[in-house]
Amino acid sequence: MRKKILTLIFAAIFLCGVFLLLTSDNDMKNVGDVNLICDEDVYELTGVKVSKRYKDDIEEYDEPVLSDEADSLISAKKPDNTDDTDSGVKVQYKGLFIDKEKSDITYKIYDSDFKMLYETDTLNIVFEDAKDYYVSFDVKWGRVKNYVCMRYFFKLTT
Repeated sequence: MRKKILTLIFAAIFLCGVFLLLTSDNDMKNVGDVNLICDEDVYELTGVKVSKRYKDDIEEYDEPVLSDEADSLISAKKPDNTDDTDSGVKVQYKGLFIDKEKSDITYKIYDSDFKMLYETDTLNIVFEDAKDYYVSFDVKWGRVKNYVCMRYFFKLTT
């Protein structure tokens, strides 16, 4: 009798595991964290899903438009201690992401009229007086054949 009960329990555990594997969320909702660091202030950024890939199936989503997102962006004050080599703005990544090298992530810098000024692989922003800047960048979270690409935005005010 004991063997039958143990066999039923192990069979139930096995079937539950198969069910959870087949119905698992390949959307990777809990991807990673991105923090913006300006001077001593740390801001957690929220991304917008741009695309996802599961094996050979790639699904594209509507590209977020910066001007539509501008009202809900994290706004950080431009650091006081900026020089020609360091703008004082840093982005910190926590989690499993494909672009392990920082040079793989490209930051797009926009002016206050949402016109792209330039692309850079570092956040050495050249600040001009009385101008606000917007920054956009994409991060692929996951693995090469199973990832979610998220776009992050933030605003730097003077």
